[in-house]
Amino acid sequence: MTVTVRVPRWLVGGRGVLAAGAVLVALSVAAKYFVLRDAFFREDDFEYIGRAFAGSLDWEYLGRVHWGQFMPGGFALVWAFTRLAPYNWDVVVAATLAGHAAAGLAMLRMLRVVFGTRPAILGPLLVFLLTPLSLSALSWFAAALNTVPLQIAMPMAIASHVLYTRDGRPAHLWASAGWVLVGMAFFVKGALVPVVLLALTAAGVAGSRERGPWARVWQHRRAWLVHGTLVAGFAALFLSRLAASGRGPQLPSPGDILRFGRVLVTETFTTTALGGPGRWQPIGAGDAALAAPSVPVVVAAGALFAVLIAAGLFTRRAVAAWSWALLFGYLVLADVLPVALGRLANGYADIAGAETRYVADAAPLLALCLGLAFLRPLGAPETTAPARGARAGRVLAVLGLAGFTAASVWSSVQLTGTVDGERARAFLAGARASLAAASPDADVFDRRLPTFLMQPLFQDNALASRVLAPLAKPVHRETMRTQPPSADPLILDDRGALRPLRIWGETYRMPGGGCWPTRHDGATIPVRDSTGKDESYVVKLDYISGQPKVVTVRLGTGSVEVVLKPGLHASTFAITGHGETLEVTGDQTGASFQVCAVALGFGVAG
Repeated sequence: MTVTVRVPRWLVGGRGVLAAGAVLVALSVAAKYFVLRDAFFREDDFEYIGRAFAGSLDWEYLGRVHWGQFMPGGFALVWAFTRLAPYNWDVVVAATLAGHAAAGLAMLRMLRVVFGTRPAILGPLLVFLLTPLSLSALSWFAAALNTVPLQIAMPMAIASHVLYTRDGRPAHLWASAGWVLVGMAFFVKGALVPVVLLALTAAGVAGSRERGPWARVWQHRRAWLVHGTLVAGFAALFLSRLAASGRGPQLPSPGDILRFGRVLVTETFTTTALGGPGRWQPIGAGDAALAAPSVPVVVAAGALFAVLIAAGLFTRRAVAAWSWALLFGYLVLADVLPVALGRLANGYADIAGAETRYVADAAPLLALCLGLAFLRPLGAPETTAPARGARAGRVLAVLGLAGFTAASVWSSVQLTGTVDGERARAFLAGARASLAAASPDADVFDRRLPTFLMQPLFQDNALASRVLAPLAKPVHRETMRTQPPSADPLILDDRGALRPLRIWGETYRMPGGGCWPTRHDGATIPVRDSTGKDESYVVKLDYISGQPKVVTVRLGTGSVEVVLKPGLHASTFAITGHGETLEVTGDQTGASFQVCAVALGFGVAG
């Protein structure tokens, strides 16, 4: 008697591949959680949230160009997060991981459409999910707002475009155009997705009845009309907003541009794409890190890429050549040139080149191009590789993916041990608690955030009155914004605690003691003008007054009205101006007053 054991088809067929893909996505989300949980808000995040809280959801807010970034979709998300859960890192982590999961499923769909539902597509999917290329971007809220939506939109647009070229259904064309629009709404680099579609069509990856690359492109000219119209409209809108922002392209030296491109592509991208860099260099306050691969790792990654390119050209000559050209062409057009022309300061080529977030958007294309180099797309002719080498090729592929996985896990672990957002987390927690507990009668004054949160280049966007407004009571938002005359002002220290304010600057007194005499009910105090331009200063006025009196304090063109109490008191307030004298004048009626000391400078915690 013969017993036949039937293995359920879904275990080895399409359903099994889908289940395995879903498991890989879930495992990747879990792995990314351990990286994101130790990160925290930093730099641009605070500016974004402060602007979102102060602004309305209108075009003036959504259409702002931030350091060359035009991202109305991202700003809309920040506005929603700020209204629902301001400075809640857990919510940001959950949303980012959900976006990463969506990107993984989008990649799975794209790979199924291009190559069919077969176990081999799990390899490129694994590369996308685990490559450390995306780690820095995912763990920074401002960068994730750009990268994650594009990592979803790009594979979805490719899948829909491939389906359109196969059956010509307009619904697929409009779906592809819709995803391109989504990508552009979150990241300027989304405008290059149609270029990717064009290259894939010319390579014969998408379905076509034509044989030559240009004939294949011409066959689907309706698609290029739609995508071209979208990109042209986006370009016009972006350029108009860029001109309104007053920021144009900056031109670093040619040497810096070439050095930046070399470091970014041949060191940062090649090592990180293959599971590196192995080690990271902390920057700033230690809440971020740059790729810092060793020389042996750079050499090994370059050699391995050369082997992959050669092997792809051997197995699938034409498509592999198109795929590698597409990958490195995209890196130049999307990642090197925009940064070089918009953000590369002279002398910072090496630092900028080590930023993995600048190449995180290439992760979906990396996985696709690896697949195109070694897998046969649906409808393409059979590979020319010898059949006897197929089994050896599969063994090498499995071993390579195992090595890639180990290297990626190691690099992820190293990053979690290098980056620490605890200092920023402690400041925000302290500020949240202090502002919540502060009495409505307390006068909370403004300050620039500590440099471990925001560098001076953020200027007024680094003021506590803007950044911490979502955490403050309305009355304290007003006192931080205006800093009105107060007898006992408070200010946040570097740990987020409210402390009595003292002035870091100079104190001026009458030579020999006493108070400045008042002439016509006024006093003129000489001060040092150290900048020659208007600054926002904090002034502490020590005075004697016979009765309540209103005086006007002037520093150049800036003036503030101060109510003097009877007796010996002090009043602290903010004034914006500059000059070599501080004038205090009254209304020339009633009892006189005298100014005994003036402190002029900046408010700090006492």
